[in-house]
Amino acid sequence: MRRFIYTLCLMGLVSLGFQSCLGSSDSTPDLYDETCINSMAITAVNRLEHTIGSDWQDSTYKVKVTKFPTLTIDQKNYEIYNTDSLPFETDMEHILVSIGKTDYSGAIVLKSIGDEDLYKLYSSTDSIDFSDIREIRVLNTDGSKYRAYKVHLVAHQAPTNKILWEDKSEDSYPAKKSDDEGVNWDEVVKEAGLAKFIGAGIVEAYAFRADGQIMVTTDKGKTWQEDLMDDDRSLAPIENFKFISTSFVANYDADYQLLVGTASDDLSGQPCRVWRKIAEYAKGSMPSKWVYMPLEDYNPYYLPNDENYSLIHFNDEIMAVSKTGIRVTRDGGITWKTDSRYQLRWDNYEDIVATTDDQGHIWVKEIETGLVCCGTYNKE
Repeated sequence: MRRFIYTLCLMGLVSLGFQSCLGSSDSTPDLYDETCINSMAITAVNRLEHTIGSDWQDSTYKVKVTKFPTLTIDQKNYEIYNTDSLPFETDMEHILVSIGKTDYSGAIVLKSIGDEDLYKLYSSTDSIDFSDIREIRVLNTDGSKYRAYKVHLVAHQAPTNKILWEDKSEDSYPAKKSDDEGVNWDEVVKEAGLAKFIGAGIVEAYAFRADGQIMVTTDKGKTWQEDLMDDDRSLAPIENFKFISTSFVANYDADYQLLVGTASDDLSGQPCRVWRKIAEYAKGSMPSKWVYMPLEDYNPYYLPNDENYSLIHFNDEIMAVSKTGIRVTRDGGITWKTDSRYQLRWDNYEDIVATTDDQGHIWVKEIETGLVCCGTYNKE
């Protein structure tokens, strides 16, 4: 049998080495029955990265994985595995690992995938194929006994830290959420003699007066009053605007209201006008006001006004979605940047609308064709 030929040869060489060192002495080396792997860790592995070249052809290249999951050793069932998966498209056939054994254990060998009787001596500098469950054996010092461990390493089976899209039917696109159940805001605003409804947070709702003044109500439109604005109301984006209200992370009893848009005299490609309000509701809070955030000369990451945007709150971030892609703001509307984690389903859209649902999905619909897709953010 070839089962232990390689290992027995190795032990024979070790034994001869001992005898040559001891010369004619009758002393013999100590032999131990202990067989145990007490540590194992991944030390190096690559994964595939995809990119689109200038010729629109998909190309792949390898990059090093820099964060390795901890490997668990189950000494009762003799199993070794990772509870946190390796990244998507990890090269599972070429993984370097370090394996530690107790001081009194012998050689470590790997059972062949294709040949049940063939074993290979483990080396920390030789890559191992972990595309399937591998058996690793640790022998005692004379090779007469062994303990076999089943090693099962897994990687994510879908891309992580990105949106995974699924095509849907047009009638599955979520209906527009009511800003306040039971209130027809457009009708309420019209009856109040105001120009346009802006949007509603948890407590307050807003509308434009014809001169650009923002009006506020806290009783579902029964009464309105001028809201505080820190700059000239002529800077308000009364012509084409989007509004979003989210919980303010720095204060439990507050909303962060963001108003983005343009006015009739704005030129195409110029930055959108951005206003924000931190509406505080706790007892003793100071009156909140709308703050205009002008674009600074050093800031190139603005939201251009020549797109039809949808403002959404997705994956705990505020995003502006249009046919040109997804832009994310992490500073409350000052800068808007693209992010490789957030890519649309297709590259060539006509005008689109986007929304989210109560399950945390993002939905996109092309207005002209009715194409609909639903996205889920797959976290690592």
